[in-house]
Amino acid sequence: MVFIVAIWTFIAFSNLNFSTTTAIARYLLISNKVKMTFKHFVLAILFTISFPFLLSTNFYFAFDLTIPSSILSSNRIEIIGNDSMFDDTNLVNAIVDCYSNIHTFLNLLGFEVNLVVSSIITYITYKKYSSFEKKYSSQLDDRTKRMNNQFKKLFVLQSTLPLVFIGIPVCMYITFILLEVHTNMGTYIITLMGLNPSINGILFLTLVSKNRSILFCHYQYVKNKLFCCCFKKSNVAVGQNKAVISRIM
Repeated sequence: MVFIVAIWTFIAFSNLNFSTTTAIARYLLISNKVKMTFKHFVLAILFTISFPFLLSTNFYFAFDLTIPSSILSSNRIEIIGNDSMFDDTNLVNAIVDCYSNIHTFLNLLGFEVNLVVSSIITYITYKKYSSFEKKYSSQLDDRTKRMNNQFKKLFVLQSTLPLVFIGIPVCMYITFILLEVHTNMGTYIITLMGLNPSINGILFLTLVSKNRSILFCHYQYVKNKLFCCCFKKSNVAVGQNKAVISRIM
């Protein structure tokens, strides 16, 4: 169970960093500052997941693995208002130890540092992209300007979503933990973390006109395929019925 939570932490923090990496790569491609190769692609992925890997590994060791997992499953936990009632003091000690050891504090500090650094890098990249766009605006045709504006909107939204769906909720939850406020906000945070990649993908497919055209073509292709298959099956069924009727007659 702890391993699954650590994997989920790794994926959630990687989503935050991948948005920043995507913003940087998009700026470098548009500005032609770096000729991107497969080597750059691999290095970017390794660099992006390195810090989340350290955070999730540290998070894994925040739990006392010597405590039997049956303690949690065999004890009834109820939260009424601001009062938590646990049937077993060992369970309380395990939870308190999880939130008070050095690994947890390092993880919380690491998340804050990761969030701040990602936000700063994204802001700097956006400013550089805006200045580049203004500098070469007179040399671009209307179609290219329109595409750049669409990518700029996509840039802003995809860079902001991780802060909204991951950064702010986790910071609030950390504050509740430090203030010892009992809440089930962790359940909602996990749900929000899972929404971020899906929404980023939907934005990429819908905000850029070229992507919308490709998506619509694929939709038409699938629809035509399904319609043709259904139409052929219905024709075959009608033909078989006619053959049966003719034999009866």
